[in-house]
Amino acid sequence: MQWWDGTRWGDPAPQASQPAAPALPAQYVQHPVATSSPTTSASGSNGLAITALIIGIVAFFIGWIPVLGLLLGVAATVLAILAITRIQSKAMSVVGLVLGVLAAATSLVVTVAFTLGMTLFPAGSSGCRQQRRVHQ
Repeated sequence: MQWWDGTRWGDPAPQASQPAAPALPAQYVQHPVATSSPTTSASGSNGLAITALIIGIVAFFIGWIPVLGLLLGVAATVLAILAITRIQSKAMSVVGLVLGVLAAATSLVVTVAFTLGMTLFPAGSSGCRQQRRVHQ
């Protein structure tokens, strides 16, 4: 086996008479480079996307409840838009956005129908007019 000293092949072990390699000046020292960007970190980089997806699923299933489905749908929509703008998981963000919008729209229709129903048919009225016969 031979030894490579950087310029030529030599004996198997470096000779003690050879001077040690000079230390590099500070300007040539390589510093470690950060691999992640400041907007995303290795842990929790999809936090908003996951939250938007979960709230979107919950809002989608309870979207028929007046007002509550609307609030959760709007929350899922806002979180999904934030996740998309912060370049997180696009698939989870888009699914959360779609489910949030569907839940908000469904809940809005149900809320309007419920409000109109309560206004047009107040409690205690049957909605049908009964005719009274007067006996003579």
